Amino acid sequence: MRWRKSSYSSNPQGCVQVRVPRKGAVEIGDTGNPEGPTITVPHAEWECFLHQFVNGETAPGRLPGMPPPAD
Repeated sequence: MRWRKSSYSSNPQGCVQVRVPRKGAVEIGDTGNPEGPTITVPHAEWECFLHQFVNGETAPGRLPGMPPPAD
């Protein structure tokens, strides 16, 4: 599995990277911590998040369908 990041990224230490670990899933990680924790979400949720982000329709730090972080 190969990580991919945006071609618009100019800072290798501060970018989100993604890869597809299996059909129907997207894994999200941090280029600044390549061995660190990741989050895996359904592909459809990732596509929805990207659509909302591009159109300015989503709250930062939240993927649709994911529970809010615990306090």
